Amino acid sequence: MAEPPPAVPEERLDAEGWERIEDTTEMRFRLPTLTVTGRTLVYEDADLRERLRPAVGDTTLRFFFATRLSFSPPLGPGMGPMIRSTVVREAKQAFAEDLEARGIGDVEQTTRQRMRVETGDRATLLGYRGRFDAEGESMGIEGWLAVWLGDGFRIAGGAHPRSVEGVDATPGEWREEVLDLIRDVG
Repeated sequence: MAEPPPAVPEERLDAEGWERIEDTTEMRFRLPTLTVTGRTLVYEDADLRERLRPAVGDTTLRFFFATRLSFSPPLGPGMGPMIRSTVVREAKQAFAEDLEARGIGDVEQTTRQRMRVETGDRATLLGYRGRFDAEGESMGIEGWLAVWLGDGFRIAGGAHPRSVEGVDATPGEWREEVLDLIRDVG
C-alpha cells in the first residue's frame, strides 16, 4: 500500500509557478525497533531555473519540499515526543546533504526557533546558509527546514538564492513565501 503524500497547497503552488519535480517514497532511517519511511513531494521555481540555467546548469536553487513520515511498526501512543529529537537530527542531516548534493557549499545552520503551522502544531524551524559556485557564478543561498509532530511527523522546507541579478524578488519575499508554504503543509 502506497504511503499517503503530505498535504500541500497545490492550487497555490500552481498559481505561483511552482512545478512538482519529485514524488518519492524511501526509507529515511532506522532505529533499533522500527523503520522510518518518508513520502516526499519536491517543487521548483521552473522560471528561475530556466533563467539561471546558463550560469548554474540543471541545478535547482529555489525549491520547496514536504515529507510525511510513517513508521513500521506504527508508533504507539506517546512515542512521538520520545523520538522527536531523533527525527529532527535525521532531518537536519538529510537537508544539509541535499543542499550539498545541489552544489551548495559551506552549509551551516544559522538559526533555530519555533513556528506555528496551520494545523496549530508547533514546529522546530531551522535556518541555513551556504554558497553556490559554478563557472564564475557565486551566490549566497538561504534554506529553511521545519519539523513537527501533529497527526504524525511532517518535515518541510526549501531554499532560494539570497539575490539574483535581474530578478525583482527580494530574498525577504522568497523567505516569506517558503515559510508560508511550510506553514500550509498538513
